[in-house]
Amino acid sequence: IWDITEPSNPAGPILYPLPFKSPGLIKSLDFKGDLFVIAVGYKGIYVYKFGEVDNKPPAIKDFSVKVKDYSATIHLRTDEKTICFIKYGKSPDKYNRALYDLNYSTNHMFNLKNLVPDTKYYFLIEAEDLSGNKISKKGSFKTYPDKTPPEITIINPKQNESLPGGTGKVNIKIKTDENAWCQYSFSDFKYGEGKDFTEGQGTTHHSFILDLEDGRKYTVYYRCRDKYGNKNLTGVIHNFSVPAKWWDSFKDSSKVSENVRCKVGKGVKLDIPSTKIHLDKDVHISAIHSNSNFNPGGINGYGLAVGNYDRWRILIEFTLPEWAKNVSSLKLFLYRHGGLYTDYSKKIGVYLLKGSFSEEKATWIKRNQSEKWNNPGGDYLPLLIDSAKIDGNGWYCWTLVGKDAENPLDISPGDRVALLLKEITKNIRSDFFRQKEYSSNKPYIEVRLSEYSGYIISKPIKPKNIVSWDKFYADATLPEGASITYSIIDAETGKVLCRGLTGNGDDISGSLSNIKSIKLKAELKTKEPPSTPVLYRWCVTWKSK
Repeated sequence: IWDITEPSNPAGPILYPLPFKSPGLIKSLDFKGDLFVIAVGYKGIYVYKFGEVDNKPPAIKDFSVKVKDYSATIHLRTDEKTICFIKYGKSPDKYNRALYDLNYSTNHMFNLKNLVPDTKYYFLIEAEDLSGNKISKKGSFKTYPDKTPPEITIINPKQNESLPGGTGKVNIKIKTDENAWCQYSFSDFKYGEGKDFTEGQGTTHHSFILDLEDGRKYTVYYRCRDKYGNKNLTGVIHNFSVPAKWWDSFKDSSKVSENVRCKVGKGVKLDIPSTKIHLDKDVHISAIHSNSNFNPGGINGYGLAVGNYDRWRILIEFTLPEWAKNVSSLKLFLYRHGGLYTDYSKKIGVYLLKGSFSEEKATWIKRNQSEKWNNPGGDYLPLLIDSAKIDGNGWYCWTLVGKDAENPLDISPGDRVALLLKEITKNIRSDFFRQKEYSSNKPYIEVRLSEYSGYIISKPIKPKNIVSWDKFYADATLPEGASITYSIIDAETGKVLCRGLTGNGDDISGSLSNIKSIKLKAELKTKEPPSTPVLYRWCVTWKSK
């Protein structure tokens, strides 16, 4: 308990055993009212007050009710600190809603929301002081009628939006802030004289389908009525247009029908794959333990080991991806993390292994569980592909395809390639490399392409009321070694109608005579991957009736 002999300098808290309860601790003290709160173990919270026993109920004063159409605010004051609650509903003595204020205070305010306009409500308020004395008050009020018409928000098309030419229909959408019945017209009107929306009447979302023509500006007027009969006195005006042109700014792929090796979003770029290919298999084999398989950790946990008088070798295997059709360079990268007898110099060569092997079963003697090598240590072509001089820790690479290889491989997309790494300088030195199962610095194949290409084709463009096609435009950036070839295709037959367009306002009227529906095609190409051309926007125009 607290010693409040000197209220300005209380002493405590002091533990005090309460009768028949666990020891409690005073948690707070209100000197003005001489209140304290005791938390008693798991029993709950008890509020106490110093002084004589209080049997007098609190008094309610300054009571007020402020009413609106959909809400009401009730405020009251009591002559002492109380908790308070209110029950209310549409019938006297039958309340279906309640609000509580459980903070001891002399001021209480209740905000009653989501009420029905022009409706009488009944309520009961009860206040309880710290001693449990209660007082209640009954009353009623009536909400004001709703005299506010629905508020209209345009959803689709956006205000002043330009829809691409050839957009034959549009789903007009609006939203209201309350359930409503809506009408539209192409000139200003009074509610009751317009056409009803076909969808959403009596809800907050309304729509209808409107047929469109190219080369036109549209102005549509909207008015709505709520269930209380409130109507919009002025119409909401919706403006949008359908110019005689079609375009795509490539925010997404919604206007693209075919996409090959490109990515769309804030423009069109070549989707150039990562240059890194992870290995399918890797394993260390040892002549010292000729019948042992060391996948995945390697002998003594060394990983992939090479050396020790050519008694330790590495077997690896990878697959060249289908997209790697124009390879200029193919390199194997291994990360050295340690070694033995490093005073000796070391050179490691890479060779083409004849056939595949089992990562879990390969040994110095066996290719897999049932087949032996013709030559222990792995069957390989003796022609050296490339070699690397090994020094300290770090990355080392061997060129498999490219000008830096001593004897480059001849491989094609989709080929599975197995390799053997062994020391060339035979001495006691050994070098250890990370295997593919390790958490970092994993071995990989780096693919460099001499060129990469892809293309996109638009969805069909079919104008309404077309007299003749007019111009073609495109906006793009072309880094060095990059190009984009534009062409226009007959959407019905697939025939190429014109090719080699510049995008600078090309006149397409002659090439597209009597053609009703077309597709645009852009072929993107780079000779210096990963650099890529970027197509930001393209557009085609026509003349309408």
